[in-house]
Amino acid sequence: MLRVVVDRPGGVSLEDVEGFHRELKGVLDVAPPLPGTYALEVSSPGAERPLRTERDFRLFAGRPVLLAAREPVDGRHEWAGWLVGLDDGQVVVRLGDGGHVRLPLRAVAWARLRLP
Repeated sequence: MLRVVVDRPGGVSLEDVEGFHRELKGVLDVAPPLPGTYALEVSSPGAERPLRTERDFRLFAGRPVLLAAREPVDGRHEWAGWLVGLDDGQVVVRLGDGGHVRLPLRAVAWARLRLP
């Protein structure tokens, strides 16, 4: 299995994924990357994509997010809210009650966008 994930600012449409698949398949037919047979899978990160890098936390500010901490903060491990962004190395999430949670990026176990 050769899996390729395509992305770009503003997102990727189904037509983008199909076009990239056609282009890449043509290139790989000429110069196969793997010996023998393989399946090519091209996809996008999806609506609930994981957030991992500083860039991700800046790029998706304003979007709904789920976030988990490596260690509990005030007795909690997980939060749902709206991503404010990254401020001085800390991920900032606005919670539904109007409060905020701030976690150093290194303290985030995982984070992903969520559907509103």
